Order: sequence, then C-alpha cells, then structure tokens
Amino acid sequence: MSKRSNDVEDAPTKRPKVEKNPSYTLYVKNINDKLKPHQLEQQLYYLFSVYGDVVAINCPPKMRGQAFISFSDSNDTIVARNKLQNRVIFGKKLIVEFAKNNSKKIEDSF
Repeated sequence: MSKRSNDVEDAPTKRPKVEKNPSYTLYVKNINDKLKPHQLEQQLYYLFSVYGDVVAINCPPKMRGQAFISFSDSNDTIVARNKLQNRVIFGKKLIVEFAKNNSKKIEDSF
C-alpha cells in the first residue's frame, strides 16, 4: 500500500476567505482607465454618493484603474460595497473591497 492515499485524506483544507472589518474607506479596482482623472473622480462620486456621504475620492496616478472612496460612516461602506460589487461600469466589472487603512481625511476627523 502506498502512503499517497493517506496523504490525500490528511491534506489541509483551504481556509475560507475571512471578511475584513469594514472601514470608512473602500478600495475599488478594475475601473476603466480610459477616463480622464477629473472625469473619473466625478463619475465615482455620482456612483458612490447614492449610498452615503462621500468625503474623499483618491485616484492615485500610479495606480491606474484603482481608487479609494471614503465615507463619513462605516455603515455606508458596507451598503456601497454590497450594492456595487461586480457591477459593470464603463464596460468593466468593479471589484470593491474594504481598504486596509482609512484615508488621511477620515483619520484627521477623529
């Protein structure tokens, strides 16, 4: 008998993806990068402000197709993330996650 059959049974299972705690800031990627920066910020504001008070939008020039959207209330980030996850905008499916860190504007307000 080979030990290989036992290895399959004892193989570690993949851990389920752990959901991060909501923050005041969302990280959005897979944004159509054909838009001009000003136009992109404006369109993101219109899109995300439906779900709460947007206090900052940061589209770093070196991070094309990505943006950080900051809300005044962390509950608004949850709603916006749930509503806009995988929504097709400008021909691309958005990927919306909670940011690892809050924006500087949010941290300064506490």
